[in-house]
Amino acid sequence: MQWARTARIGDLLDIAGPKGSSVAPDDFEWYLLIGNETALPSIGRRLESLPLERPVSVIAFVANNEEERYLETVGNVQVTWLHATGSAERDTDLFRGSFLNRRLPPGEGFI
Repeated sequence: MQWARTARIGDLLDIAGPKGSSVAPDDFEWYLLIGNETALPSIGRRLESLPLERPVSVIAFVANNEEERYLETVGNVQVTWLHATGSAERDTDLFRGSFLNRRLPPGEGFI
């Protein structure tokens, strides 16, 4: 979580798409998957590949309730749906607050 608090414009961040990307390793104690509506297929693919007993949190930033239907979950998954407000500043604050105020489980995790 420290990397998110200290990240600056120009810092490198690896982003993976749903097709041809590496699959999330399944040996972590917990997972946090984050994305907007364009990431839902990739997030869904990751959820299908992870062990059902591992805790997974998802932060999904979408336009409205209609977008929520594209992500079905099973297992130990908690999804936080964030809906766009129409203001880039408020949306950024909403997203940042949801991420930075989140209490992460103990142990080694994958974000």
